[in-house]
Amino acid sequence: MRVAIMLPLLLAAQPADAQRYLTGPGVALIDVLPPAPARGSAGDEADRAAFRATRTLYGSPRWQQAIGDVDEGVPAMLTDFAAAAGRSLSLQATPAVARLLTRMRGDVAAAVNAVKPVYARRRPFLMDPGPVCQPRGILEKSFDYPSGHTSWGTAVALVLAELLPDRAAAILTRGREYGDSRVICGAHNVSAVTAARQAAAAVVARLHGDAGFRRDMEAARNELDRALAIMARIADPEAGTIVVAHRGCHTAIAGAGSAPENSLAALDRCATFGIDVMEADVRMTRDGHLVMIHDATVDRTTNGRGKVADLTLVELQALQLRDDLGGPASPLTGHRIPTLEAMLAAADGRIVLNLDIKDAVHAETIAAVHRAGAEGRVIVKATAGIASPPLAILAPFDQVPFMPMLSGSVELPQVIARQASGSTRPVGYEVPRLPLAMLAPVVAAARTARGRVWANSLWDGFVTDIGGDAQAMRHPDAVWGRLIRSGVSIIQTDQPVPLRQFVAAR
Repeated sequence: MRVAIMLPLLLAAQPADAQRYLTGPGVALIDVLPPAPARGSAGDEADRAAFRATRTLYGSPRWQQAIGDVDEGVPAMLTDFAAAAGRSLSLQATPAVARLLTRMRGDVAAAVNAVKPVYARRRPFLMDPGPVCQPRGILEKSFDYPSGHTSWGTAVALVLAELLPDRAAAILTRGREYGDSRVICGAHNVSAVTAARQAAAAVVARLHGDAGFRRDMEAARNELDRALAIMARIADPEAGTIVVAHRGCHTAIAGAGSAPENSLAALDRCATFGIDVMEADVRMTRDGHLVMIHDATVDRTTNGRGKVADLTLVELQALQLRDDLGGPASPLTGHRIPTLEAMLAAADGRIVLNLDIKDAVHAETIAAVHRAGAEGRVIVKATAGIASPPLAILAPFDQVPFMPMLSGSVELPQVIARQASGSTRPVGYEVPRLPLAMLAPVVAAARTARGRVWANSLWDGFVTDIGGDAQAMRHPDAVWGRLIRSGVSIIQTDQPVPLRQFVAAR
């Protein structure tokens, strides 16, 4: 009978002062894993055959990858999994993810190191000759079964796949490659890698029972959710300039063509180019579906004719969207008018949506946002003048981040003060067309209210004497730079990628 060896026992693969999640007995991997293959058994012979066969990869690109996979430090793991995660992962870019991995690394190491001496299985290169991609002296100090590298790489893959379910296939594939590298490297037998994958699953399952682990998972999830991170910046008026794409990234960009406004393609381009917010328009069909289209009719943006309110969803989605801003000269595309549900799903975790609700369907729109679980990833706006009550505390605006579109002229600072007087403050204030002289008192009022100022550089610009997108494309600092220096911290434009590049360069 085997004696169950519990966590923690051996901590050789982690810093002596590393904090772990599991402080109790932990995971008894000896009760989870199958026995290591006995000398001379069929499993042992299969392991040895695999070692000899993979020696032919010496010097190949796959061998070089195995060498790269030797470094199991947290910074290296973040870099290794970044491409599969589709995110920038590093100690600086994702500190919550780094903290999560740093703490769980100790638990994985302790669990695996506790059982290695029980099986005392020799490394494959000690049984058969052949090259190894690590210094043999280091490997000879520990045993083969199960593989510590593989258990760690698999655990990282399992956790990242849970945090980023839309990238799970790529992440788990990278985790499998990480384990396979140990066989190619010659550091471990196939059976040790297989067992390590089981070990990782057991440890990660046990970690979910720890409250600290669950809290750190939630923090990492929020950090990896780009939309939530953007909303956190929007909530902080000092957190830099926010770039808003007017009806999405529809304009042609160097190296990339154009896309229909308010389309899923326009959203995908915005997410790809790192735009913060996509403004998108919501209307209702005759049969009660919410769809993304700016005009009251389909004439400009599709190959159809008629009012959106007179057409069913099936009729609308039979139409083809015209490219860019539409019009009879714009070519037809294969894209269709998306529903609000489809737009919310496509934006999830990638970009914030500013929903410009064109029809009197605010309650229906916000209810759809709730059904999608996107309450913290959208901005909803409505017009507010000097006689308007604080709208952010009124239903349905009190259920989502809210921003009033200011109406008026010299009284705009008073409008801001009133809108900010409720128990829930707006996240910012969109200014109407106004003279440059009015911008300073509006910005001062917004700062007092701890909110951002949103201005449009669309067309000829909404702030007189500064200019709009056309001028900004020739002299970005004279338009966008001047708006930012004047206190505007959210800019909506039809040229979001050049604005994004300008903001990044500043």
